[in-house]
Amino acid sequence: MFNDFIVDSILLFFPFLVHGFFLSVNYNVYEKKEEFFFKFIIVFSVLALLKIGSNTLIILSLINIPIFISLEKRYYLLTSLLIMIPVLYNINSIFCIVILIVSYFLTCIINLFVRSHEKMLFIFTIIESITLLIVYRYLNIVYMFIISLFIVVMLHRKMLLIISFNNNYMELEKENEIKKSLFRITHEIKNPIAVLKIYLDMFDLNDISKSQRYIKILKNETNRLLCLLEDFSLVNKLVVNQDVMDFGMLIEDNIEGIKYALNNKKINIEYKSNVDEAYIMGDYNRLSQVMINVLKNSIEADPKNIYVNLDVIDNNVIVNVSDDGCGIDKDTLKRIKEPFYTTKINGTGLGVSLSNEIILAHNGKLNYASTFGKGTNVKIEIPVYNI
Repeated sequence: MFNDFIVDSILLFFPFLVHGFFLSVNYNVYEKKEEFFFKFIIVFSVLALLKIGSNTLIILSLINIPIFISLEKRYYLLTSLLIMIPVLYNINSIFCIVILIVSYFLTCIINLFVRSHEKMLFIFTIIESITLLIVYRYLNIVYMFIISLFIVVMLHRKMLLIISFNNNYMELEKENEIKKSLFRITHEIKNPIAVLKIYLDMFDLNDISKSQRYIKILKNETNRLLCLLEDFSLVNKLVVNQDVMDFGMLIEDNIEGIKYALNNKKINIEYKSNVDEAYIMGDYNRLSQVMINVLKNSIEADPKNIYVNLDVIDNNVIVNVSDDGCGIDKDTLKRIKEPFYTTKINGTGLGVSLSNEIILAHNGKLNYASTFGKGTNVKIEIPVYNI
């Protein structure tokens, strides 16, 4: 009988373990869907026990466990249906039927007034143990019922704690992603605002020719700023709106945008294009973010010269941005694409990480090579668009 008890207990509780595992690995499950799935598990456990269980007395005692779980969850309709199973199993004795019905419905009534799970478990155990002893007259069955009930309930509650812990962990992960996205946006939003401020400070209505040049730069930076602000609503999803564009023109526009900063620091910049056209399918604003970030990092390396070279090799547009600044040490170079990793005092460590994401979204590659104290080379590689 003891071996049958072990096998039937495993048979009863296995679907509950499946339910727990399912919830642990599937975070986004609607409450109503989860409730339906749990009711299904309770019914399936009972049916499996009835169909495959080996000992009738053990089956009738173990059925009390899903009845208690459904009662604890306050599924009264389901509890009423489950109650009929042991009643029907004892159809040959009117006395047994009456005792079982009275005990179950007494438990249901008490459950309406008792809010403590521990008290309810104690009351249910006492009532059903007495009932089993009256109906079946086997003390061993009562012992097995009490042991199995407490083991299953304990495991079930531990499983719920694990699921709760998993859900809390997923919430924290989601919160971290949101914070990461907000850091990324605020980091990148500084660049166009800084450019806007510089050119607005230099704007002179008396010098029409110079002002007209500045208007184009101001419009481009404003568009890029609006693009970045859209990320606040999208939070963690990087959107890339691709269209046919000439990468060479993008480079020229961005170099023009930072010339004031270069002149202030007395940095020489040389741009060389080895091709007449370098068409790609790209997002102008996103790729401008990348170029501005790369050029800004080169300026912060305090070089004397920055060299920008554009070429088309093996059906790929290749952009190399080199400087003769302070360079990057080996440890930093290994971790340069990691979010939040930075050696700058006021840095967020998101500029290179975001740039890498944008280039990957264009099916391209972003690579850094550097020698500490001698300079850095940044290589951008994006597939050519054949017109």
